[in-house]
Amino acid sequence: MQVIDQDTNKKVILDSTPELAADLAPLNQTCGHSRTELRQKRNRGGALQYREQCLDCGRPVGLFLKHSPELEKVPKWDDQIEDAYHANRERQRKAIYQKHVRIQRTRTKGFWKKYNAYLESKEWQDKRERVLKRANGQCEGCGAKAATQAHHLTYAHVFNEFLFELVAVCDDCHQRLHADDAPDDGRIRPCDDCRHESEEEGKAWCSLSDVSAKEALSADGDCGPNRSLFEPLR
Repeated sequence: MQVIDQDTNKKVILDSTPELAADLAPLNQTCGHSRTELRQKRNRGGALQYREQCLDCGRPVGLFLKHSPELEKVPKWDDQIEDAYHANRERQRKAIYQKHVRIQRTRTKGFWKKYNAYLESKEWQDKRERVLKRANGQCEGCGAKAATQAHHLTYAHVFNEFLFELVAVCDDCHQRLHADDAPDDGRIRPCDDCRHESEEEGKAWCSLSDVSAKEALSADGDCGPNRSLFEPLR
């Protein structure tokens, strides 16, 4: 899809990914209309109508009620609720697009570019084959499926790994291992093992947001305290 990169104000083609779809999924859900209030509004003919209005999305809920004198005292229909609801949804959608624009942009430079090139190198392929051969082609995670990946237990020596720092795993176990890669709250360095981790002038830096790691992880930062931009090394 084509979106505007808010950092450059230029149009870019944003790749559709499972991660993007997952982030957008909540915005595609309809409102549950859990909070409503009886309101009055005039139709195009000028006649008063009475109906429940959702206080979250502003949409009408249920059937019209027949006119009665006591209904004339109910509040008027608030058109601004629906406008604000859709404006907020659009802001959230743009923020999600921008998050993934930055992720996509970062994958073409810095460590990510170097690391991807390394995975395509003969050096890595030879090392991977030695790891799979050591495991006799069997996954060292589940012990049931064929090993297809050489997984890093640590990135301390990435690009020049010891073989004992790599294990042979199947695709399913590899995916499961990386699902557990996000650091928990007890870690001293919350950006450890994130592919966006960098350093500028002696400070921990987020190459994705192009700000200090401290700023990126702040309550108002792009990543935030929940580390929403965290992406593990492979």
